[in-house]
Amino acid sequence: LIINISSDAAQSAYPTWGPYSASKAALDHLTRVWQQELNAEGIQFVAVDPGDMDTPMHLAAIPDADRTALYKPDEVATDLLHFLTTLPKEQPVRYSASEWRTS
Repeated sequence: LIINISSDAAQSAYPTWGPYSASKAALDHLTRVWQQELNAEGIQFVAVDPGDMDTPMHLAAIPDADRTALYKPDEVATDLLHFLTTLPKEQPVRYSASEWRTS
């Protein structure tokens, strides 16, 4: 299983986030392409959007954000690990935070 970390910026436009958004959109598309190309080899690909995270990048982009409403990276890692262990064999290739977050 190959896990690519996506972002809602791949699907929504945010001022000043052009290069980041474009790279995440490209990663989402490559995830779909690679899933098609390598599925017969038994290699699965999934892109996962962790949601708004309490990171230096988010703080720099949105300095007045309510940090208590942001996901902590260690919580995301725990939730993501649990989610990935329950993934069905035939799954969507991309998941937004609302589809897999438990906290």
